[in-house]
Amino acid sequence: MVKGFHALPGVGLVYPTDWIAMATPQLTAPNLAAHDAVGVVVGPFKWAPSQVGHECMFFSVSAKGDPSNIDGGITGPIPEWRLVPNDNNIAQRNVHPVFPQLVKVDWEKLPFWIRNHGKDPVRLGLTVKVPEWLGRLGWKFSVPQITKDRAVLKPDQLLKVSVAMTKGKPYDTAVLAKQADHDIVFTVLQDDMPVGGMTYRLSTDAKHVLKAPRKVPAGSRSAKAANRKSAVVRSSRSKKIR
Repeated sequence: MVKGFHALPGVGLVYPTDWIAMATPQLTAPNLAAHDAVGVVVGPFKWAPSQVGHECMFFSVSAKGDPSNIDGGITGPIPEWRLVPNDNNIAQRNVHPVFPQLVKVDWEKLPFWIRNHGKDPVRLGLTVKVPEWLGRLGWKFSVPQITKDRAVLKPDQLLKVSVAMTKGKPYDTAVLAKQADHDIVFTVLQDDMPVGGMTYRLSTDAKHVLKAPRKVPAGSRSAKAANRKSAVVRSSRSKKIR
């Protein structure tokens, strides 16, 4: 059995508090032989995303004799950074494809949210991993609300943040196509401990790049279709995917 959930894109998520079951909450997968190395595609899962082109996805796979921790093992709220890495039946992905030409990216339209579900205030920190080839060209990234303001997040506070970019030397899609690493990875720290992050992937596939939404009449079939997404998950060994 495969279950799918989604959440407002961000860091500090807690299960089940922040996660919403998809419109397709679960699907049955066929049985797999022991030591299967191929897997099977299960889907599609449909849901209405809260952000255009971006959503946190969370999938859980349970089988007879091998249940996911959310199927009986968890008795109360638990942070994602504790749940996901310690259960190979659970996978999470927070990835946002962006234009390969970074100068065209409107970072203000790609925010994410940081949560503190703890009982005490936490001091925020940030690490940014830029592809080596991109760093050599002088491109830099930060989150001013964290790096400049030295933010402290109060209990139950939800902080909306955006990425700031310093332009480097230009490059073209031919250069990008030769590179294996296309991911700009932000890892958020709370009291110096990693609690999650966001990945922005330079995409050369036009189908995966965020575009301005086309206005359609409310309630029309086009509007309803634009408000749905589908996803597939492989019913093989799961792992944390940031």
